[in-house]
Amino acid sequence: MRRPDAGSPRAEPAQDPGGSTDLAIDHAPAAAASVRPLRFFLVGVAATIVHWVVVAATVSTFGWEPLRANLVAWPTAVGVSFIGHQRWTFGSRRAATRSAAPRFLVVSLAGFVLNQVMFALLLRWTELRYGAALAVVLLLTASVTYLASNLWAFSAPLDRP
Repeated sequence: MRRPDAGSPRAEPAQDPGGSTDLAIDHAPAAAASVRPLRFFLVGVAATIVHWVVVAATVSTFGWEPLRANLVAWPTAVGVSFIGHQRWTFGSRRAATRSAAPRFLVVSLAGFVLNQVMFALLLRWTELRYGAALAVVLLLTASVTYLASNLWAFSAPLDRP
């Protein structure tokens, strides 16, 4: 049996001063679900800034090619992203780290492959500078990873009897 969705209000007994028990609706999970896209965006912005800074610093400091620098930037940004999403974006779902971490890693790896392929194609087949190409790639990858994170990586676990 599946736990109630974190976005659905939960019914909980409430006592009034007269001693009777009413069924009160807890709207906190619904409120968390309504701000989830904004939180995902803000955590994503933080991870993207980290990603961008690492790529730019590696290219300018060590003279690496942008695709090679991207290999260093990605795991750094994934760490920022997982911590932010686990604790803040999807924290109301209470997905256990032991189940969310491997699923998020799969989502992130798929996102990274998508990121690298799109980045390579844009660098090879367009006149875009690497910064502009990276911006396009990061925006598209963020959209895909939000959907996968929301629908799978941080989904509430199944209850076990």
